[in-house]
Amino acid sequence: MDENKLEIALREAATDESARAEFYQELMRSEIFIIGSTNQTGDEDGYVTVKEGGSMNIASFQRDNGEELIPFFTSLPALQKAINAEQSFVAMQAEAFFEMTLGAQLVLNLGSDYGKEFTPHEVSMIIGKPDPALNVRRETVQEETKIMIGQPAEVPNAMLSAIAGELPNFPQISRAWLAQIVRDADGTPNLVVGLESTSDIGEVVGGISRVMEGTVPKDRHVDFMQVDPSKPSAGLSDYFTRNVEPFYRVGAKRKPFWKFWA
Repeated sequence: MDENKLEIALREAATDESARAEFYQELMRSEIFIIGSTNQTGDEDGYVTVKEGGSMNIASFQRDNGEELIPFFTSLPALQKAINAEQSFVAMQAEAFFEMTLGAQLVLNLGSDYGKEFTPHEVSMIIGKPDPALNVRRETVQEETKIMIGQPAEVPNAMLSAIAGELPNFPQISRAWLAQIVRDADGTPNLVVGLESTSDIGEVVGGISRVMEGTVPKDRHVDFMQVDPSKPSAGLSDYFTRNVEPFYRVGAKRKPFWKFWA
């Protein structure tokens, strides 16, 4: 079976961390296929493209643990591979599908050699509607702010793996650290991710936030700061570079937190 562009991007993303940004971009440009029906009429080949105002019934399935998932597919052959009886199907743009199913657990290419699961948090980040439950924000730490700094009692390993798996897509980042800070103002502990970067970290923070879904400890916020080793007195840079082992370093190997399969 010949692969389309989305299927090529999915296969490459499953085995190459640096290809994952391109996979997301190709996904949002692509038409996907779902098992379901609509009140709109299909063409002579059976394709139904959902238009504004149309209604749909979308098929889902349950895992043994009761978790419900909605499958979607990169192509009609991929959909047909997952079923053992004739089913109606609908073709639509991936972005519209994500909007329609926001809040559901999704799975791409069920039954194929390569696939990926999407949590509700991840989908909300992809379409630009961050879920408040993610508790991720960007903040500039002011030098005059009085803080207590140290390491969290429980290291959020899943969160660090998610970040470390995404950072190779941003060559401007050479190292990353984790700390916990408590401000005198409210006494609430926040996690801080320090990023050593040769440029502004705004784009990096956006990419990180997309993949951190479901990994941030409950009731915790995550702050981001740019670390400049040439200015050890600026903010928390001195603490990170002198006292903490980076959880990410260019060239270092760390198992990424991705729900791809291959």
